[in-house]
Amino acid sequence: MFRSLAHKHPDDDRPKRLVHHTPLKRWSPITREERKETRAFVDRLVAFPHLTVGTSVFLAWGYLVQLVLGWPISFLLPPSAGGSYLATEILGERLGWLDADLVMAGEGWRLLSCTMLHGSLLHVAGNALVLYFLGRIVENLYGRAAFLVTYVGAGAAGAALSISTGIEHSIGASGAILGMLGVTFVLGLKHKDAIPKPLRDYFRTDMWVFVFLVGLLSLLPFVDWAGHLGGFLFGVLIGAVWPPRAIVGRPNPQAAQIQMAAAGAALGVFLFAAAVVGSRIPTVQDYLPNEDLHAMYAAIDRDDPEAVKRIADRLEDKFEGKPELQHALGQVFSSVGDYDRSLACYRAFENLAGDAIANDTWENDVAWVLFVGWPDDRTKVREGMRRVRKALREEPDDPAMLNTLSYGQVLSGKAKEGEELSAELMGNKILAQDRQVDVYIHILTLLALDRGDEALEEWNEYAPDFPAGEVIRYGDIARIKDRAEAELRAAELL
Repeated sequence: MFRSLAHKHPDDDRPKRLVHHTPLKRWSPITREERKETRAFVDRLVAFPHLTVGTSVFLAWGYLVQLVLGWPISFLLPPSAGGSYLATEILGERLGWLDADLVMAGEGWRLLSCTMLHGSLLHVAGNALVLYFLGRIVENLYGRAAFLVTYVGAGAAGAALSISTGIEHSIGASGAILGMLGVTFVLGLKHKDAIPKPLRDYFRTDMWVFVFLVGLLSLLPFVDWAGHLGGFLFGVLIGAVWPPRAIVGRPNPQAAQIQMAAAGAALGVFLFAAAVVGSRIPTVQDYLPNEDLHAMYAAIDRDDPEAVKRIADRLEDKFEGKPELQHALGQVFSSVGDYDRSLACYRAFENLAGDAIANDTWENDVAWVLFVGWPDDRTKVREGMRRVRKALREEPDDPAMLNTLSYGQVLSGKAKEGEELSAELMGNKILAQDRQVDVYIHILTLLALDRGDEALEEWNEYAPDFPAGEVIRYGDIARIKDRAEAELRAAELL
């Protein structure tokens, strides 16, 4: 608390204030009438938004259906390569994710079905949360008809703009939800005088901040910025032409009929898209590669390369032209020691995917195959070093990529750097089983540095952890082990 500073004037017994101001008439900055108006406005805003909540529940249910059908559960992003992504792509295609070629071929229902699908837990939870806060404003102030038209129209508009900008695949209700942001944004501009004074900053300044943050989010590489922009612009249009009935009153009968007709049309096309998706769900399993992939991995486990090749041939016939299949098969053939076919699959993946390759781990996979399959081929070793260094520019601390680099350094004559790196990688792993490839690479580096006694000591130390009769799942690790053993014998240490 502060004391009031005062002194007495020589000619007056009354205290004189050092700071003069007009006495405050009231503590609250708003009048009783303004408080009453604000309370009534807030009561309308917080009324239970049945349609908004129902839509959020529908989105959550749709994601649950995806998981039941085989969509990989993930917190942030689904897998971006390999066999998991192959199944994800086929599932997304069957359930109706946005695909420009298929839309142009006549499957226009995908403009809305893509809004029913989500990629991850964070994706669906974030969309449902934002929809709850923005959708209730549109539903409670503009009415359910406006909500339907905005949600369906913004979703379709966002998907259409995505197609026009060349985005390959897209899923999520973000475009539809940002239509609600567009309506709310215009509300603060067009009807600011009808909003109670204490709430104007929320619908004006705060909305500008919200739009700015969504714009920044849309710049992330895995976000469909065109879908966001298209949905927002459609919402702005609806906000400009559709009066909020809770503020300006009910529309005239003719305008009300037009609004109801638009809402009926929006609901009809949305239900049609949902019905198409529903009709495709029973046959989804017929199109998925899961059964063949499981059979292939089982063949790897029982060390049956011929069965692996038969299943791979069947998969290539069934999913011709799918780059993700080639990536998955490249990994499979590497694990069974068929490096020629593994490299051929990786080359095919590169040709099919082109600029769409968004995951640098694929460069590391190719480098590993080049090192393990052709350790004495200087051209292939140089290519492998170029690829793994490119991968490490994006993920400089990735242990798998550093492991590949350490082996490449051994093969390219930089044994000292390889020994230091492989020793560090070994020290960061607690379980012996996790160190096996690091152990063999480290032994090779020690032999290259003429430290044979240390190499033999390490071989004997870890030999009990990796019994000779134990099947090592990945054939490339076994091949490095065989190379280390051969070099120990060549040095007459074994």
